[in-house]
Amino acid sequence: MMAEVEAFVTENGLTDIVKLLRKDTLAARSPHSIKLIPELDEDDRHALREEVTHRWKHPENLYFTLILSSIAAAIQGWVQTGSGGANLSWPVALGTPDSGPVREAASNCEKNSWLVGFVNSCLYLSFFS
Repeated sequence: MMAEVEAFVTENGLTDIVKLLRKDTLAARSPHSIKLIPELDEDDRHALREEVTHRWKHPENLYFTLILSSIAAAIQGWVQTGSGGANLSWPVALGTPDSGPVREAASNCEKNSWLVGFVNSCLYLSFFS
């Protein structure tokens, strides 16, 4: 197994952390006997125990970011659903149909398709300005 670690280190240019990767390999190979691995010092053993006993010990900013991202994703989904539903009626109501029974001449439908696409993208384009 250590030969695989050495090959991985050489292949990926990770010589600066080779000692850490060796320790990780030994701990991963026998996670229930970390007390018996002589290469691990007490700080290593403490960190490994913390991973099991304090699984949810993360910085508060991480939780804040996760909650904020989840809310933003829900709002984006809501906006996309609303604009998708509105696309069924607003082009006809404003006299710019791009399909359906009130279809205009082919040149107007092509122009209207671009107009409908532009209106749909305005919300997302406005975020970048």
